[in-house]
Amino acid sequence: MPVALISLSHSPLIDLPGQPPRVAHVKRELDRAMERARALVNRFDPELVVIFAPDHLTSLFMDMMPPFCLGVRAKAIKDFGGTPGTLNVPMAFALELAAAVQADGVDLPLSFDMRVDHGTSQPLWRVLGEIDRYPVIPILLNCHELPLPPIRRVRLLGEAVGRVLAASRRRVLVIGSGGLSHDPRFPQLDAKPRWAGDFVLHGLHRSRIAHWLMLQEVKRRTVAFGKRFPQGLEDARPLNPEWDRQILERLATRPIEQFDHEDPDAITRDAGTGGQEIRALLAAMAAISAAGSYKAVVDFYEPVPEWAIGCGVLHAETTLEAGQI
Repeated sequence: MPVALISLSHSPLIDLPGQPPRVAHVKRELDRAMERARALVNRFDPELVVIFAPDHLTSLFMDMMPPFCLGVRAKAIKDFGGTPGTLNVPMAFALELAAAVQADGVDLPLSFDMRVDHGTSQPLWRVLGEIDRYPVIPILLNCHELPLPPIRRVRLLGEAVGRVLAASRRRVLVIGSGGLSHDPRFPQLDAKPRWAGDFVLHGLHRSRIAHWLMLQEVKRRTVAFGKRFPQGLEDARPLNPEWDRQILERLATRPIEQFDHEDPDAITRDAGTGGQEIRALLAAMAAISAAGSYKAVVDFYEPVPEWAIGCGVLHAETTLEAGQI
Protein backbone atom coordinates (compact mmCIF):
# COMPACT_ATOMS: atom_id res chain seq x y z
CA MET A 1 0.00 0.00 0.00
CA PRO A 2 1.15 3.59 -0.57
CA VAL A 3 3.02 5.61 2.04
CA ALA A 4 3.17 9.41 2.15
CA LEU A 5 5.45 11.64 4.19
CA ILE A 6 5.39 15.18 5.51
CA SER A 7 8.36 16.53 7.45
CA LEU A 8 8.31 19.93 9.08
CA SER A 9 10.00 22.09 11.68
CA HIS A 10 8.35 22.98 14.97
CA SER A 11 8.71 25.93 17.35
CA PRO A 12 6.58 27.22 20.23
CA LEU A 13 7.10 30.73 18.84
CA ILE A 14 5.44 30.20 15.42
CA ASP A 15 1.97 31.26 16.55
CA LEU A 16 3.06 33.88 19.08
CA PRO A 17 0.96 37.06 18.57
CA GLY A 18 2.38 40.50 17.86
CA GLN A 19 5.19 39.45 15.51
CA PRO A 20 6.85 42.02 13.19
CA PRO A 21 5.67 42.45 9.56
CA ARG A 22 8.50 40.38 8.04
CA VAL A 23 7.66 37.46 10.25
CA ALA A 24 3.94 37.85 9.55
CA HIS A 25 4.76 37.52 5.83
CA VAL A 26 6.83 34.39 6.45
CA LYS A 27 3.99 32.98 8.55
CA ARG A 28 1.57 33.48 5.65
CA GLU A 29 3.96 31.63 3.32
CA LEU A 30 4.31 28.81 5.85
CA ASP A 31 0.53 28.64 6.24
CA ARG A 32 0.20 28.27 2.46
CA ALA A 33 2.70 25.40 2.53
CA MET A 34 0.68 23.78 5.32
CA GLU A 35 -2.53 24.20 3.29
CA ARG A 36 -0.87 22.23 0.50
CA ALA A 37 0.23 19.60 3.03
CA ARG A 38 -3.32 19.28 4.35
CA ALA A 39 -4.61 18.97 0.78
CA LEU A 40 -2.22 16.04 0.32
CA VAL A 41 -3.54 14.47 3.51
CA ASN A 42 -7.17 14.88 2.40
CA ARG A 43 -6.41 13.36 -1.00
CA PHE A 44 -4.33 10.54 0.48
CA ASP A 45 -6.86 9.85 3.26
CA PRO A 46 -4.51 7.89 5.54
CA GLU A 47 -5.72 4.97 7.58
CA LEU A 48 -2.81 5.42 9.99
CA VAL A 49 -0.30 8.11 10.93
CA VAL A 50 3.16 7.34 12.33
CA ILE A 51 5.08 10.32 13.70
CA PHE A 52 8.79 10.41 14.53
CA ALA A 53 9.55 13.29 16.90
CA PRO A 54 12.10 14.43 19.48
CA ASP A 55 11.23 14.49 23.15
CA HIS A 56 11.92 17.69 25.11
CA LEU A 57 12.13 16.13 28.59
CA THR A 58 8.45 15.20 28.61
CA SER A 59 8.47 11.38 28.55
CA LEU A 60 12.15 10.50 28.39
CA PHE A 61 14.32 11.38 31.40
CA MET A 62 17.85 10.69 32.52
CA ASP A 63 16.92 8.14 35.16
CA MET A 64 16.43 5.69 32.27
CA MET A 65 16.94 7.28 28.84
CA PRO A 66 16.15 5.02 25.86
CA PRO A 67 17.34 5.97 22.37
CA PHE A 68 13.81 5.43 20.99
CA CYS A 69 10.37 4.77 22.45
CA LEU A 70 7.01 3.84 20.89
CA GLY A 71 3.82 5.04 22.55
CA VAL A 72 1.19 2.31 22.94
CA ARG A 73 -0.98 4.80 24.81
CA ALA A 74 -0.20 8.51 24.59
CA LYS A 75 -1.43 11.94 25.69
CA ALA A 76 -0.26 15.35 24.54
CA ILE A 77 0.47 17.73 27.40
CA LYS A 78 -0.48 21.40 27.48
CA ASP A 79 2.99 22.82 26.99
CA PHE A 80 4.02 26.06 25.28
CA GLY A 81 3.27 25.67 21.57
CA GLY A 82 1.53 22.32 22.00
CA THR A 83 -2.06 21.11 21.70
CA PRO A 84 -3.26 18.92 24.59
CA GLY A 85 -5.39 15.83 24.19
CA THR A 86 -5.39 12.05 23.97
CA LEU A 87 -3.87 10.48 20.87
CA ASN A 88 -5.90 7.82 19.11
CA VAL A 89 -3.27 5.08 19.25
CA PRO A 90 -4.33 1.72 17.74
CA MET A 91 -2.90 -0.43 20.51
CA ALA A 92 -3.03 -3.81 18.77
CA PHE A 93 -1.19 -2.62 15.69
CA ALA A 94 1.24 -0.55 17.77
CA LEU A 95 2.25 -3.73 19.60
CA GLU A 96 2.51 -5.64 16.30
CA LEU A 97 4.69 -2.89 14.87
CA ALA A 98 7.00 -2.89 17.89
CA ALA A 99 7.33 -6.69 17.83
CA ALA A 100 8.12 -6.69 14.11
CA VAL A 101 10.73 -3.96 14.50
CA GLN A 102 12.33 -5.93 17.36
CA ALA A 103 12.35 -9.06 15.19
CA ASP A 104 14.06 -6.99 12.49
CA GLY A 105 16.96 -6.31 14.86
CA VAL A 106 16.16 -2.88 16.32
CA ASP A 107 15.34 -2.57 20.02
CA LEU A 108 12.25 -0.42 20.50
CA PRO A 109 11.11 0.24 24.09
CA LEU A 110 7.41 0.80 24.73
CA SER A 111 5.45 3.27 26.83
CA PHE A 112 1.91 2.58 27.98
CA ASP A 113 1.71 6.09 29.46
CA MET A 114 3.56 8.31 27.01
CA ARG A 115 3.40 12.09 27.38
CA VAL A 116 4.21 13.98 24.20
CA ASP A 117 4.91 17.71 23.91
CA HIS A 118 4.77 20.32 21.16
CA GLY A 119 7.38 18.39 19.18
CA THR A 120 4.62 15.84 18.48
CA SER A 121 1.33 17.68 18.96
CA GLN A 122 2.21 20.80 16.97
CA PRO A 123 3.00 18.90 13.73
CA LEU A 124 -0.10 16.72 14.18
CA TRP A 125 -2.24 19.82 14.59
CA ARG A 126 -0.61 21.72 11.72
CA VAL A 127 -0.74 18.79 9.29
CA LEU A 128 -3.99 17.09 10.28
CA GLY A 129 -6.04 19.93 11.78
CA GLU A 130 -6.66 17.86 14.94
CA ILE A 131 -4.28 15.69 16.92
CA ASP A 132 -6.80 12.82 17.11
CA ARG A 133 -8.24 13.01 13.59
CA TYR A 134 -6.60 9.72 12.57
CA PRO A 135 -5.16 6.71 14.40
CA VAL A 136 -1.58 7.69 15.21
CA ILE A 137 1.48 5.91 16.58
CA PRO A 138 4.10 8.23 18.13
CA ILE A 139 7.77 7.22 18.15
CA LEU A 140 10.02 9.46 20.22
CA LEU A 141 13.76 9.77 19.67
CA ASN A 142 16.36 11.00 22.12
CA CYS A 143 17.83 13.97 20.26
CA HIS A 144 19.17 16.03 23.15
CA GLU A 145 20.71 13.99 25.99
CA LEU A 146 24.08 12.25 25.66
CA PRO A 147 24.77 9.66 24.48
CA LEU A 148 22.65 10.24 21.38
CA PRO A 149 21.62 7.24 19.26
CA PRO A 150 23.96 6.77 16.29
CA ILE A 151 22.46 8.08 13.07
CA ARG A 152 22.93 4.74 11.35
CA ARG A 153 20.81 3.18 14.10
CA VAL A 154 18.16 5.84 13.49
CA ARG A 155 18.09 4.85 9.81
CA LEU A 156 17.72 1.18 10.69
CA LEU A 157 14.81 2.03 13.00
CA GLY A 158 13.05 3.99 10.27
CA GLU A 159 13.61 1.29 7.68
CA ALA A 160 12.32 -1.43 10.01
CA VAL A 161 9.18 0.62 10.67
CA GLY A 162 8.77 1.31 6.94
CA ARG A 163 8.91 -2.37 6.03
CA VAL A 164 6.11 -3.14 8.47
CA LEU A 165 4.01 -0.25 7.18
CA ALA A 166 4.49 -1.32 3.55
CA ALA A 167 3.32 -4.83 4.38
CA SER A 168 0.36 -3.69 6.47
CA ARG A 169 -1.92 -2.95 3.49
CA ARG A 170 -2.84 0.37 5.07
CA ARG A 171 -2.48 3.85 3.62
CA VAL A 172 0.07 5.32 6.02
CA LEU A 173 1.16 8.92 6.49
CA VAL A 174 4.58 9.30 8.09
CA ILE A 175 5.40 12.61 9.79
CA GLY A 176 8.91 13.75 10.70
CA SER A 177 9.09 16.58 13.24
CA GLY A 178 11.99 18.91 13.97
CA GLY A 179 15.50 19.22 12.71
CA LEU A 180 17.26 22.05 10.87
CA SER A 181 19.39 24.63 12.60
CA HIS A 182 18.51 25.99 16.02
CA ASP A 183 20.39 26.21 19.30
CA PRO A 184 18.05 26.04 22.30
CA ARG A 185 19.22 25.66 25.87
CA PHE A 186 18.22 22.41 27.56
CA PRO A 187 18.49 22.04 31.34
CA GLN A 188 21.24 19.75 32.56
CA LEU A 189 21.51 17.37 35.51
CA ASP A 190 23.43 19.98 37.48
CA ALA A 191 20.89 22.74 36.72
CA LYS A 192 19.93 25.29 39.36
CA PRO A 193 17.59 25.53 41.21
CA ARG A 194 17.76 22.00 42.48
CA TRP A 195 14.26 21.10 41.32
CA ALA A 196 15.32 21.76 37.70
CA GLY A 197 18.14 19.22 37.87
CA ASP A 198 15.82 16.79 39.66
CA PHE A 199 13.31 17.20 36.85
CA VAL A 200 15.91 16.35 34.21
CA LEU A 201 16.62 13.15 36.12
CA HIS A 202 13.14 12.05 37.17
CA GLY A 203 10.55 14.24 35.46
CA LEU A 204 6.99 13.36 36.37
CA HIS A 205 8.07 10.29 38.30
CA ARG A 206 8.99 12.35 41.36
CA SER A 207 7.28 15.72 41.26
CA ARG A 208 4.32 17.13 39.35
CA ILE A 209 5.09 20.48 40.99
CA ALA A 210 8.55 20.39 39.38
CA HIS A 211 6.88 19.56 36.07
CA TRP A 212 4.55 22.56 36.33
CA LEU A 213 7.42 24.84 37.37
CA MET A 214 9.53 23.59 34.48
CA LEU A 215 6.74 24.27 31.96
CA GLN A 216 6.40 27.83 33.22
CA GLU A 217 10.15 28.36 33.16
CA VAL A 218 10.48 26.94 29.65
CA LYS A 219 7.77 29.29 28.38
CA ARG A 220 9.39 32.31 30.03
CA ARG A 221 12.83 31.47 28.72
CA THR A 222 11.60 30.61 25.22
CA VAL A 223 9.74 33.89 24.80
CA ALA A 224 12.74 35.83 26.11
CA PHE A 225 15.06 33.87 23.81
CA GLY A 226 12.84 34.62 20.80
CA LYS A 227 13.04 38.36 21.51
CA ARG A 228 16.79 38.49 22.17
CA PHE A 229 18.10 35.97 19.62
CA PRO A 230 17.36 38.06 16.46
CA GLN A 231 19.32 40.92 18.03
CA GLY A 232 22.36 38.74 18.68
CA LEU A 233 21.91 39.08 22.42
CA GLU A 234 21.90 35.35 23.19
CA ASP A 235 24.96 33.14 23.54
CA ALA A 236 23.68 30.77 20.88
CA ARG A 237 24.83 29.69 17.45
CA PRO A 238 23.16 31.63 14.64
CA LEU A 239 20.82 29.89 12.22
CA ASN A 240 22.62 28.25 9.31
CA PRO A 241 20.54 28.54 6.10
CA GLU A 242 23.25 26.93 3.96
CA TRP A 243 23.34 23.84 6.21
CA ASP A 244 19.54 23.72 6.34
CA ARG A 245 19.16 23.85 2.56
CA GLN A 246 21.80 21.16 2.10
CA ILE A 247 20.04 18.87 4.57
CA LEU A 248 16.67 19.36 2.85
CA GLU A 249 18.21 18.78 -0.58
CA ARG A 250 20.00 15.64 0.61
CA LEU A 251 16.84 14.30 2.25
CA ALA A 252 14.84 14.89 -0.93
CA THR A 253 17.29 13.61 -3.54
CA ARG A 254 19.93 11.28 -2.12
CA PRO A 255 19.96 7.77 -0.61
CA ILE A 256 19.26 7.89 3.09
CA GLU A 257 22.37 5.77 3.83
CA GLN A 258 24.57 8.76 2.98
CA PHE A 259 23.77 10.18 6.44
CA ASP A 260 25.11 7.12 8.29
CA HIS A 261 28.47 8.57 9.19
CA GLU A 262 27.36 12.13 9.89
CA ASP A 263 29.49 13.53 12.71
CA PRO A 264 27.25 14.51 15.68
CA ASP A 265 29.82 17.05 16.88
CA ALA A 266 29.80 18.66 13.43
CA ILE A 267 26.00 18.84 13.54
CA THR A 268 26.12 20.77 16.81
CA ARG A 269 28.92 22.98 15.53
CA ASP A 270 27.11 23.80 12.27
CA ALA A 271 23.47 23.74 13.33
CA GLY A 272 23.32 24.05 17.12
CA THR A 273 22.08 21.56 19.68
CA GLY A 274 18.65 21.50 18.03
CA GLY A 275 20.22 20.36 14.76
CA GLN A 276 20.45 16.92 16.37
CA GLU A 277 16.71 16.66 15.74
CA ILE A 278 17.46 15.73 12.13
CA ARG A 279 17.29 12.20 13.56
CA ALA A 280 13.48 12.46 13.49
CA LEU A 281 13.52 13.61 9.85
CA LEU A 282 15.97 10.86 8.92
CA ALA A 283 13.87 8.17 10.60
CA ALA A 284 10.76 9.36 8.75
CA MET A 285 12.57 9.44 5.39
CA ALA A 286 14.08 6.01 6.06
CA ALA A 287 10.57 4.67 6.70
CA ILE A 288 9.23 5.82 3.33
CA SER A 289 12.40 4.73 1.55
CA ALA A 290 11.89 1.18 2.86
CA ALA A 291 8.28 1.22 1.65
CA GLY A 292 9.20 1.68 -2.01
CA SER A 293 10.36 4.18 -4.61
CA TYR A 294 9.31 7.72 -3.79
CA LYS A 295 9.46 11.29 -5.01
CA ALA A 296 10.25 14.03 -2.49
CA VAL A 297 9.76 17.78 -2.82
CA VAL A 298 10.90 20.66 -0.58
CA ASP A 299 7.83 22.88 -0.24
CA PHE A 300 9.11 25.67 2.00
CA TYR A 301 12.23 26.97 3.69
CA GLU A 302 13.01 30.17 5.55
CA PRO A 303 15.43 30.97 8.38
CA VAL A 304 13.35 32.74 11.03
CA PRO A 305 15.41 34.12 13.95
CA GLU A 306 12.21 35.32 15.66
CA TRP A 307 11.12 31.67 15.87
CA ALA A 308 14.72 30.64 16.64
CA ILE A 309 14.62 27.96 13.90
CA GLY A 310 15.42 27.22 10.32
CA CYS A 311 11.88 26.40 9.19
CA GLY A 312 11.32 23.84 6.46
CA VAL A 313 8.55 21.67 5.02
CA LEU A 314 9.10 18.62 2.80
CA HIS A 315 6.69 16.03 1.42
CA ALA A 316 7.08 12.70 -0.38
CA GLU A 317 4.91 9.90 -1.73
CA THR A 318 5.74 6.38 -2.79
CA THR A 319 5.45 5.68 -6.53
CA LEU A 320 4.66 1.97 -6.43
CA GLU A 321 3.22 0.29 -9.48
CA ALA A 322 -0.23 -1.27 -9.20
CA GLY A 323 -0.15 -4.52 -7.27
CA GLN A 324 3.27 -3.89 -5.78
CA ILE A 325 3.69 -3.72 -2.01
